[in-house]
Amino acid sequence: MKKINIIWLLLGAMFLITACSSDDEATEAVSQLRIIKSDIDFTAQGGTGTVVLAATSGVTSAASSETWCTVTVSSDTTVSVTVAPYEGMESRNSNVTITDRNNNAVHISATQTGMRFGLGGHVVALNDNGKGSGVAANISFTPTIDCPDWCTVTFSQDSLHFSAQPNTTGSVRSGYAYINGVNRKDSVLVVQGELKDILGSYRLAGQDGETGEAVYLDAELKGTAGNLRIEFPKLGWKCPVQFDASKLSFTLAGGTNFGTYEVNDSVTYNVGACLWDTEQGYITWAKNYTYNCQFQNVDGYTVGVFEDNGSWSNYTVSGLYLALFDSDVFSSKSRKSTLLRLAYPVLIKEQAAGAKPMKQMQPFAFSRK
Repeated sequence: MKKINIIWLLLGAMFLITACSSDDEATEAVSQLRIIKSDIDFTAQGGTGTVVLAATSGVTSAASSETWCTVTVSSDTTVSVTVAPYEGMESRNSNVTITDRNNNAVHISATQTGMRFGLGGHVVALNDNGKGSGVAANISFTPTIDCPDWCTVTFSQDSLHFSAQPNTTGSVRSGYAYINGVNRKDSVLVVQGELKDILGSYRLAGQDGETGEAVYLDAELKGTAGNLRIEFPKLGWKCPVQFDASKLSFTLAGGTNFGTYEVNDSVTYNVGACLWDTEQGYITWAKNYTYNCQFQNVDGYTVGVFEDNGSWSNYTVSGLYLALFDSDVFSSKSRKSTLLRLAYPVLIKEQAAGAKPMKQMQPFAFSRK
């Protein structure tokens, strides 16, 4: 019996040895052509990437399913993938097929994201020392930038950064920075100056809505950043405005009370500012709608250009309408007549040295009747 047990033990050991030997000899089949690494995910700007392979018999050919994606066999183990610049907004893909001498093939997708080209703002103001804020930039490639020689613009981490040489002119200076993409372009108005540079005597000029002639009112911009106002000394009016140092601009609210105006030496009315859509012919004196005035340098003059800011939905403000109200509560019932309709208004500061001659215009003559 003892011998039988020993025999069974020996047989079991042999079985285990045989089984282990069988496991050691079994090997997993390894592909003769496989991708080790790749960098063929592209932005809209395009470029060239590489696919690196393990190829026992060497790579012999490569093909792309799309014409905008070209492939070239660089060596027995590398394939170059080149993608053209792309102006579309949606991402796109191309199937790349790589084959070796034994006709083994592998497939990989080259992807390209759509173009992103947008700015978070179109005006930036720098102080006289050249410091200021930047502008957010949703751009999927490195743009080329053209700007005035006194200004520097750099692009990094999805934003545009602006700086400038010190402004010692005593006046506002401005220019456009052009942001150039792949067949696309946008611009940012770069203004350098401070509140002290825009205070002073002006002409509030524009086109007379009745005659079409260029007319103006003498005005002065006075006050502080928190208490800025347009004054009309000859008329005794004061118009408060909201200053924005980040853009060197201000906003004028609809329904602002300029002051009073006497008719026939007997009846006194309140003068109310109405925002005017000159194309559609509508006005509003609602205080939550505003008219923006952006300062810049035009032909040597410091000029405040009034422009629509989108606050009055479905309308485009392009004029200032001064109406007479018989109450300080402005309404359709209290509005009695129109004093002045000024289309495309601008504030033009008194002439600076070297400025071009100002266009001929006449002071607006109010009727007291």
